[in-house]
Parts: sequence; structure tokens; C-alpha cells
Amino acid sequence: MVQCDILEDNVDIFGKGGVGMDRRPWGKGDERWFWVWLCAAPLLLILSIEFITRVSPLSVFSWLGREPAAFLLTYLAVACLMLLAALAVKRLWIGILIPAVPALILCVVNYLKLSVNGIGLVVSDMALAGNAGTLMEFMPPKLRFPGWGILATVLLVGAVAAAKVLAPALPKDLQGKCRRGIAALIAVAVAAAVLLAPWFYYTGPKAETQAERDDRLGLLAGLYGGVLRAVSRSMNAPPPDLDPADPSDLIEALAPVSPSPSQGLFPDLTAKRGKLPTVIMLMSQSICDPAVVLPGVEFETDPVANFHAICKSTPSGVFLTNSYAGGTGNVEMEVFTGIPAGLVPERDTLTTLSAVGAYANAPSIVKAFGEAGYHTAMIHTYNDQLYNRRNNLADIGFDDMTFEADFPSDTPRQGPYLSDMALTDAVIEKLEEKADGEPLFLYALSMGNHQPIFEGKYTQPSGLGTSSTLLDEEDLGSVDALAQGLHNADVALGALVDYLEDYDEPVILVFWGDHLPGMYVTPDHSIFSALGYVPTADIAQWSAETVKQMYSTNYFVWNNYGARLKAPKEVGAMQLGSLTLGWAGVEKPAYFQWVDMSKENLREYHGSLYVDGAGTPTLQVPQEDEGLLNTYRQFLYDVLYPKETQAWSSGLTDYAALGW
Repeated sequence: MVQCDILEDNVDIFGKGGVGMDRRPWGKGDERWFWVWLCAAPLLLILSIEFITRVSPLSVFSWLGREPAAFLLTYLAVACLMLLAALAVKRLWIGILIPAVPALILCVVNYLKLSVNGIGLVVSDMALAGNAGTLMEFMPPKLRFPGWGILATVLLVGAVAAAKVLAPALPKDLQGKCRRGIAALIAVAVAAAVLLAPWFYYTGPKAETQAERDDRLGLLAGLYGGVLRAVSRSMNAPPPDLDPADPSDLIEALAPVSPSPSQGLFPDLTAKRGKLPTVIMLMSQSICDPAVVLPGVEFETDPVANFHAICKSTPSGVFLTNSYAGGTGNVEMEVFTGIPAGLVPERDTLTTLSAVGAYANAPSIVKAFGEAGYHTAMIHTYNDQLYNRRNNLADIGFDDMTFEADFPSDTPRQGPYLSDMALTDAVIEKLEEKADGEPLFLYALSMGNHQPIFEGKYTQPSGLGTSSTLLDEEDLGSVDALAQGLHNADVALGALVDYLEDYDEPVILVFWGDHLPGMYVTPDHSIFSALGYVPTADIAQWSAETVKQMYSTNYFVWNNYGARLKAPKEVGAMQLGSLTLGWAGVEKPAYFQWVDMSKENLREYHGSLYVDGAGTPTLQVPQEDEGLLNTYRQFLYDVLYPKETQAWSSGLTDYAALGW
């Protein structure tokens, strides 16, 4: 029988004689050091993370005064985890490191993402953890970590070293198995109470974004709150913003869908009449109009002269994206499926749908083109590691795919990536390979202008005569690198249009930018804010109008056979695919007819922005549009998450009976 003597003579964690009674010097191995460093390490870890994340010391101390409960909860949780780890390995310094190392790694990754995108980590980013090596290639070579964060981290490392030297063993009252077990149970109980009891405090209000949650709770508790929010939405219960609909109600809501007239009928051109047009959708990395997004920067030579010339003679406008500086896969998936990014559960993104068979079940324009007799192909001048493209794009309907490894080894490069001209050459080769009259739907995605964008990205300056009185030398060098990437993409675009003008079959070219380029230098400084394109680098302070502005790029639709295609001055990512079906004269499935109908109230919706049918942006969903989103969301849950839906809905809708 194991005997536990909890109250043992001469055992006092504060020293003999009670608190403050022991006047002995604190030498190496003194048990009091264990408790000092156990108390100090969580504080230093939290300060390290917050100084790095918030950059400004003033903002850290402001948070401590504004949200003491968040700090206290985080402190207790970290202290309990360190104590549990120390009890398990019998060494305090290792116990400190076990939770501190992954926490600091999360902090650094969050800082890197903030420095590139201006947006920190969200729960769904964890799905890309396996691609960390690839993602690191997109980081700029010069990163400036905040000095206060580095200092706090150094102090934390010092505390670990001091704990190793001064507290090499557990205190005597924690060395027995029974006593360690009781201490561990107490730590688990406290940790459980701290982590689970304030569940709704962590998850926050319904409309709270991850950035707002991080600002309120701190990075560690904020990310934990995001995890809890995701868990609460996957426990066989409807999401909190969805009222389970009866199938008959949903059928009634969807029944008014009726075919819309095609907008892409050919004019009476004898040589081309009766042929289905080849459709090329070209998404160009970080394409934008520097005359708009870089106020205060002058160029002796227009970096995007071809783009400007084309937009003057063909329908063009603003493209509302769901991303900034990254997340290209989510943009392409929204275009293909018409699913607004804001309707996907928080645990997922459009590129990481967790339900088995979600992409095979998802509606897509690629499938619609395939059913209309088109061969469907895609070309991307980068690898297939990100976004699981090789599998997911096949599931949504692509017949064949070409990635970087399929290009010849001597293909020209543009900085670190295959050039945009190489993509143009591949598109032309695909057109020349196809049989005469065979309808082709081709999606092309460039890489040449991808981040990182920094001074010295290319071996030579752009030669475009870039100048600005608002930027320092290094920032101006980054802008010149961006201008060079834009110019290379523009030259490739001009070459493609020149070829298509003389192509002997009808062609529609839909061209757009996936997102604005990442121009953050640190989380509190961006080139866009330095130029006055946005009022501040702090996204949390942006108005709805500023958010919309930063989620806007450009698009145009061009053709070589004289069709007068109608195009809105502003289009959301969820609508561009359906518009393309119309321009091509392809019969739209009922789902995309629903997308067309919904644009009267909904133009774009993602986590931090709602744009209504009139183009008015708000940071929260207007109450009058909640009904539309509920119907939309119900349909998508039925299709993408059927097993979850069956658990809480009165049954699945028979979409086949609706002709969907």
C-alpha cells in the first residue's frame, strides 16, 4: 500500500517557519526557486507573445488594463500546463519549454502572416500546417521583430536557464509519486475550470472576427477561442446563425428560380457562327492598377499599358475578392463554385472543406462546362502542394491539370517563379493542341508576380522610372519590384491577346486579379498606409469602405468575335463564374441561377465584409439579408455537409426533384 504523508514535518514550500520567516540566502537548489520561476515563466511568455503580436508596448499595457480577466485566465492556464509538464518530466526548465516552444512558434507564424497579409492566424490556417515549407518561401527576406518582444523572449530564455541551474529538481513535497499525482490532479482541475468554464467568454459574440478576438483576449486565448468556436459548430448541431429549415420551406424558397437568358450569344459572323467559344479564365497573381492603389507613386513608363488599353475597349470593372495578399485558392474556389467564403464554417475554408466528398458534391461552373461538352483544363505555373489542388480541382470537374513540374526544366523564370510569359506560351500551346471546333474551358493561374515583394527581388531595377516622395528607399525598392512584376504580367497579357485576335475560332477571355499585393513591412507599417491608400496599417481600425477597397482588384471580359458582352462595373467573386457561363451561352444549372438571383441582395460576403446588391459595404450582415443567407447556407450545408445536416435538420432536400 502506498502511503501519502501530505503534511510532513519540515516541509514548507515557502521555507521553514512560514511565509517570510526563512532568512537563508537563496542558493543553488533552494526549493523556493522552483516556485519563483514557475510563477515568472508564464508572465514572460505572455509578454513575449503580446509584445511581438501587438508591436507597440503601449498597446500591450493598454490591453492588460482593459482585459485583466483575459490575462489572468491565460496566465493560470499556462502556469498549470507548465506545472503539469514539470511534474511529468521532473524538471522545471523542460516543463516550461514544453508549452512555451509551440506557443512561441504560433506567435512567430502569426507575426509572419501579419507582416505579409496584415491578417493574423485563423483556425482554418492549421489545415495548411503541412505546407509550412512552401509557405515560408513566400516570406520576405528582411523581417523586423519588435525589440520589446525580443527582449521579453530573451528574459524567458534566461528564466529557463536559471530554472535549469537553480531549480534542478522538484521540491521535496512534489517528489513522491502520490504527491506528484495529487498536484497534477489539482493542476488539471484548475486548468479545466480556466479553459472550459468561460467557454462563451472565449468564443465571443457571433459576429466577432478572429482579429477582434485576438485583440480582446490576447493571441493564445484568442486562437483557443477560435478553436472552441469551430468545435461548437461541429458537434452535430446547427451553426448558431442558422435556423434549421424544413425541406418543404427550402423548396418553396428555391422554387422561383427560372432560367435566365444567355448574355453571350454570337453576332452574325459567318466564319464563326455556330461554334461554341473557347473560354479562357486567367487569374493573374496580385494584378492591380498601380495608378489607383499606389497614389503618390509616379512612373515614367506605364507598368500596365496593355491592361489599360484593353479596359478602354472592352467591358471591365472592379472585382471583389475574398482575400488580401494570399489565399489565392479560396478566390478560385469561390469563382468556380459561387459559394461565398463567409458561409463556410469557421473550421474550414473553401480549400479545406472537411466533409468527405464535399468537392465532388459541390456545384461548379467547371462541371457545367463539362456537361455542355467542353474539355476542361487548368494550368498553374507553380506546384500542386498548396490547397490540395490536384485532388480538389479534379473533384470539381477538371479533366486535366498542368503544374510547374510539367514544364520543361529550362522554362524562363521571373524572379523565383516561372514567368507569366511561360504561362501565356502554355495557354497558346493548349489552344494549338486541341482539335478544330472542340470546345475548351481553360483556367490559367499565374505565379510570376506572387509575393514576397521586396527590394532586390529581381536582379535589376524595373527601368520604369519609379519615384515617390512619400516612401523611404527600401519601401520604394519594394514598389519598384511590384511594378516590375506587374509589367511582366502585362507584357504576357498583351502577347496572349495579340495571339487570340488572330485565332480562327471564337474565344472569350476573362481576366482578373486574385487579390492586392502584400505590401506590409511590419504589422504596424504598410506601404499602402504610407501612401495614403488606407488611413492606417491596423486592419482593426478600418471602416467597411476601407475593407472593401482593400478587397478590390480589377477584371475584364474580352472576345475576338465582336460579341457585345454585358458586364457589371463591380462583380463579386461568387458571381464571376456564373457570369462566365452566361457569356459563353452555356445553360446554367439551377444553382447558378440562384446565384444570379441572390446578387440583387448579395454581391460579396466573407469573414470581415458584407457587400449588398447595391455595392454598399458593412462589417456585419444586415438584418434584412439574414433570410437570404439562411436559405443559401441551408442549401450549402445540405450539399457539402450532408451527415452533419441529417443530425439536426428535419431531412435533406431533394434537389434532384428541383432540377438542381
